[in-house]
Amino acid sequence: MATIKATDNFGEAASNQKASQPLLVATTNGLIRKTSARMAALKRLVESLSESEGIQLLQYYEIKSNTIMQHWNQLGCLHDELWENFENPLMSGFNQDEYYQIEDLVQQCLIELSIKLDQLRNKQATVAEPNMRSSLPLPKVTIPNFNGNYLKWRQFFDLFTQMVDNQPLPAAQKMWYLKSHVTGEAEKLISHFSITEDNYWAAWTLLQDRYNNKRVLASTLIDELLNQPSFTSTVAAVKNLHDTTKECLLALNHLGVQTTFWDPILLQVLIKKLDQAMLIRYEQSLAKPKEIQNIQEFLAFLELQFQLMEVVEQKDKVAIKIKANRNNSVSSAVTVSKGNNNCKLCNVDRHPLYHCRKFLQFSPSQRLDWVKNQQLCFNCFRNDYVVNKCSSRSCTKCNKKHNTLLHLEVNNETKQNIQPSSSGYNTAVTTATANTSTGHRL
Repeated sequence: MATIKATDNFGEAASNQKASQPLLVATTNGLIRKTSARMAALKRLVESLSESEGIQLLQYYEIKSNTIMQHWNQLGCLHDELWENFENPLMSGFNQDEYYQIEDLVQQCLIELSIKLDQLRNKQATVAEPNMRSSLPLPKVTIPNFNGNYLKWRQFFDLFTQMVDNQPLPAAQKMWYLKSHVTGEAEKLISHFSITEDNYWAAWTLLQDRYNNKRVLASTLIDELLNQPSFTSTVAAVKNLHDTTKECLLALNHLGVQTTFWDPILLQVLIKKLDQAMLIRYEQSLAKPKEIQNIQEFLAFLELQFQLMEVVEQKDKVAIKIKANRNNSVSSAVTVSKGNNNCKLCNVDRHPLYHCRKFLQFSPSQRLDWVKNQQLCFNCFRNDYVVNKCSSRSCTKCNKKHNTLLHLEVNNETKQNIQPSSSGYNTAVTTATANTSTGHRL
């Protein structure tokens, strides 16, 4: 009986195995199909990135990277399940080589995406830094008033468009700003419009129709370019010729006017604006004087000239300032001040009066008169006390209270009489000629 039962169990197991075989095959095929589908999706995602090289959006590459990572994680789970539950999926048609190829492709793609994301994040940080600095308090930008000058229209139009027209403001408020910033002819043009919502668009369009006139703008710029005044060689004049010429040509090019072939005619006109000295310098600067010159070379010459003139002017200003300071120093040095040894006669050098060549060339009587007029001490030539209080030693010839340079040689009929006066200064009566050989006070 036992043998029969075992036989029956074996048969039942074999029967169950035969019944489960189709289910096993179906499960394996299902996992293989899911794995193949996921690999195909990953391949399409990676290949689509080659078509987006011009895209510079950080969010685009972040989404792409996250999507590829999700697909790859799901593919990895399917691959693990396939090999865990089934003995040999390769026998059921699973392509392991294709899986390895997709794995390499995804890894390479993720590396490239990581590099791209780092570049975009760095670029975004670089752009954000000036924006952070721009949050600092800056001077208020004001819209210049427009008076109907065609040359000023583009500047007014650009600023007003950015600061008012493009802003989320009520149309009536924009109309108020518009009427507040037009004067002269432009103001008269829209003066009949009241400040209302409906009138703003009509007034703004009317101004654009009038002044956004390329033909008139071009004509005005050409007149400005050709009718520049002649000048003498000054920094301001050379700068004005250079800047006006350059600005007019740039404005004409902005309007679509081709000025490429204007150079010979334009140079002929502009060269006549130069004075003789500047014209000679221009001719000497030409590397190829027999060739046709272009306007850019002429503008470069003007720019070099006013830069050189500015350097020379700056040096002249510095030299004048140094000379003035030096004169002030000399003047201060020779100014008579209390208790110093500055020369009070020649005003040339810092030396005592008794070393002054001019003073030594005087006769004793002339020296005495000059000292008396200056109200100096007759003994030491200072001006802060009277001779009676002077502690310096007296004349070495007569031992009187006066400097040896003031000593007078008297004859029998006259004599030297030096007495203190009521003012505290010495007076002297002299009638003789002194010996001028003494060059210092003893």
